[in-house]
Amino acid sequence: MKRFNHILTSGVLAFLLGMIVFSCTDGNDWETNTASARLFRVNPKSISITASALTASVTWDATPETEYYIIEISKSPLTDDIIMGSQGNLIFGQDQSIRKAPYILSGLESDTEYYLRIKAVGNGKESYWSYPSDENFETTDEQILNEITAEDINGGTIRTTWDAAGLPVTHLTYQKEGETDVVRRDLTAEEIAASSATITGLELGSSYIIYIYNAETVRGMTSSAVTTEQIMNEVTDEDCTSESIRVTWNANGKNVNRLICYLKEGTTETEVINRPLTMDELNAGAATIDGLQQFSQYVIRIYNEDILRGEIEASTKLGQPVESTIEEGSLKASSVTILWNAEEIGTITGYILYKGEVTDIPQEPTEEQKALENNGKLSLDNLNPSTTYTLAIYNGKNIRSTCTFTTLKGIPADYGTPITINNADEWAAALENASGKVAIIIPQNTDIDMSANTSFRTEIPEAITSLIIWGGNDGIEYAEDEKPILGTRGLTFTGNKTEIQFFNLNIQSNGTSNYIIRQKGNGTIGKLVFESCNIRNAAGIFCARDADATGGVCTSIAFEDCVISNIGNYSVIFADGNADYTIHNISCTNSTINNVTGNIFRMKQTASYSLTISQSTFYNSSQAIIRSGVSSADIRISNTLISQVNTSSTPSQSYITGENVYTTSDCYAVTWATRTTLASNQLFVNPSGGDFSIQSEYQSTYAPYGDPRWKE
Repeated sequence: MKRFNHILTSGVLAFLLGMIVFSCTDGNDWETNTASARLFRVNPKSISITASALTASVTWDATPETEYYIIEISKSPLTDDIIMGSQGNLIFGQDQSIRKAPYILSGLESDTEYYLRIKAVGNGKESYWSYPSDENFETTDEQILNEITAEDINGGTIRTTWDAAGLPVTHLTYQKEGETDVVRRDLTAEEIAASSATITGLELGSSYIIYIYNAETVRGMTSSAVTTEQIMNEVTDEDCTSESIRVTWNANGKNVNRLICYLKEGTTETEVINRPLTMDELNAGAATIDGLQQFSQYVIRIYNEDILRGEIEASTKLGQPVESTIEEGSLKASSVTILWNAEEIGTITGYILYKGEVTDIPQEPTEEQKALENNGKLSLDNLNPSTTYTLAIYNGKNIRSTCTFTTLKGIPADYGTPITINNADEWAAALENASGKVAIIIPQNTDIDMSANTSFRTEIPEAITSLIIWGGNDGIEYAEDEKPILGTRGLTFTGNKTEIQFFNLNIQSNGTSNYIIRQKGNGTIGKLVFESCNIRNAAGIFCARDADATGGVCTSIAFEDCVISNIGNYSVIFADGNADYTIHNISCTNSTINNVTGNIFRMKQTASYSLTISQSTFYNSSQAIIRSGVSSADIRISNTLISQVNTSSTPSQSYITGENVYTTSDCYAVTWATRTTLASNQLFVNPSGGDFSIQSEYQSTYAPYGDPRWKE
């Protein structure tokens, strides 16, 4: 019996202990919720809410290992079955901003009943919702700000008044409708005493919501957004030119009498336009402001006396690009000066110098602009010779002027310091002492005529590997009577030469019995160029007929912008098959050949070659224009005029092709040219006198062809 009682007593005791444990767990699950991974639900009994008209302050006891809290409020009762954010509920803290109590709920409606719940979040887990013991709270109906009337609004200012009701106020806040930035404006003692304050600097035609506070407590707000006054209409594209802006307004029965206009940036006091409105402008509700700076942003305000009624911003358009030119005499091999009208071009910010002829200049360049003052002039240096550039002058991203130019020829830097010579002795010394790449300068109007004396040096020694002979050193092409004279009885080149170049010279011999070049060396010449030269009075220009030249090679010979006259029986180019000298390529571009006794080109070599003639004028040659030793030459003639020339060729003309080639009636009919019915003196102004300008009545037909110099 005793044992039975003991067992009963033990069982009852165990049951009672179990009940105690169960009861403790059920009453404190905010402390022991294992599903919340060591996070604890907020104690509902610790939640306290103090509400004002538009805000509510919430406090609670902190929970351990909590990173942040989430609070949800609703105008309807909340339960665990209701999904967070449904019913249009307000949620606070999803941005993890609620780290501790207290927390102020804002944006509430006055005199409104709300329900609240709160949860803790940490370590990637959330607690259960906690609900305050008092199921709901209610905001007060305090609203001390008075309604804002039309008389309280003046342009970009709003006057506020309030009834303090004996309670303190500290500051206003205002917020542009649709934006998040809130501006605080502290109230002065005088404003608090007067129960009135004016907010200034607001954007015209914009809506604002205004609050009044005592410390952190909202004591009132505007019942709806308040819009500042703006009687000026938006400026359209049609209202703007490069020098004027037309503004319009709707006075709404209010008087206006003057306007102010000034640059948005950089305006001085003297540059502000402040003028009265005329009666015509007042009647039309429109005014045009003239004399403005192109492509600039302006602020325009309209007033009634000192009361601002409207303000807008508008920009003038960009004017047409201004022409820029090259300063006379400034274009050199490495420099140039560009000029423009500083008044017409307006504001400029910088320039970009592009290489090449750029026709599609970018409006939004990726390259950095170089600073540029608008003084109407820009000097550029350190340019590359014989290079085309395009200068673009900008105002911001907008092109204000462009200029494309090509620098003059310049002696390459690897030729070192040029040697200037003035006579035959200096010529001989230069050849004797120089080596490698050599540049020789003969000054303007200098006469070095060695054609009458056999003692003058004609051999270019092997030590010189490349030779440039220039008239002047700045790349400026002289008039015919100003080019320096180089007279010779026949230059010859010993050893290999990479390049030989004659530029801007009057090159001559002593008649039709001696040569410009009589090549006796058997080395290799890479490139032989005559540019902007007058070549005259010689048996031939390049002649390889001597046995000493056997095995020699010239890769290319070019005539560019030259006038060749009075050449004898040994042709412009003569390669005698007996010498076994080979020329691979010949070209004649933008040049005139006048009066050749022999063939113009006599190519008796056995190796094939190419001959290209373009944009040239040929006159007066009685022997076959081309005499060739091979039948497989590649000869192409284009855009060329030929007159009083024997247009036959040997052995045949089958290897000649022509395009836009025209001959006068005194030439043979050939398959590669069009024979006109005009005689030489009908086509040209004075061919026998060396004037190959096209007669005026045939300009439209034949001026596009032949040497371009005769078009000028």
